[in-house]
Amino acid sequence: MIYSDNDNDVIKSMEDWQRIFTNTKKEKHWKEGRSAYSIANFMLNCNGEEKLVNSLKIALNMNIHFDKATPELEVRFDSFGHGREHDLGIWGHTDDNKKVFIGIESKVDEPFDDTIGEEYLEGKANELSGERTNKVLRIENLLKKSIVKITKKTFDLRYQLLTAVFGTIAAEDNGVKADYSIMVIIVFKTKLYDDEKGKQNYKDFCNFIKEVPAMELNKNDSSEAYSLKIDNKDLDLVYLTFQSPIEK
Repeated sequence: MIYSDNDNDVIKSMEDWQRIFTNTKKEKHWKEGRSAYSIANFMLNCNGEEKLVNSLKIALNMNIHFDKATPELEVRFDSFGHGREHDLGIWGHTDDNKKVFIGIESKVDEPFDDTIGEEYLEGKANELSGERTNKVLRIENLLKKSIVKITKKTFDLRYQLLTAVFGTIAAEDNGVKADYSIMVIIVFKTKLYDDEKGKQNYKDFCNFIKEVPAMELNKNDSSEAYSLKIDNKDLDLVYLTFQSPIEK
């Protein structure tokens, strides 16, 4: 598989991957044992491509061939500015040559950011203070497209999960959308993994799955797969756990 950054510069090493984070707000996330480093090391140094292909085959009963991938791939899913940044966006194809996009969210024990309610209130406060912002309208639009019945509980869901699903189904490759859209959450249990934080993340994931709602496809000790419909588009959502440390 060919790795390249958003400027189409080829990535061949950890140093090449790290340069994406250098002198940016995300530079602090590049640390051995944390999520950004872990997905890079996994894919480049730990036979991650084969492990991921095998995991997806088990979870979805689908054989996928990887073609190319871009770390920190931004996908615009509405007209309100900055889109969803996938930790890794992978384009591939099936045995019958159907186009596949895989949006990967890499985690150790980092949270799925703020709740929808926290993001909504922040946007509303900025709006009432006279600041130009589309956050409130964006959240309302996303909720209307994804949640059948919006309740107070809806606002306890994690905003990152909401934007991730929309950023997955909206991905295009030279103007062509995928035949299959797959969102993958990979949890790396490295030496820095905190079990309590990890359990809370999994709980947040389960709450999201129940609220959308999603249909369970497959479940075992290391993976879970679900099917859901978002904005009238089909999406498979896979939750993977790799138990052993992956640092060099």
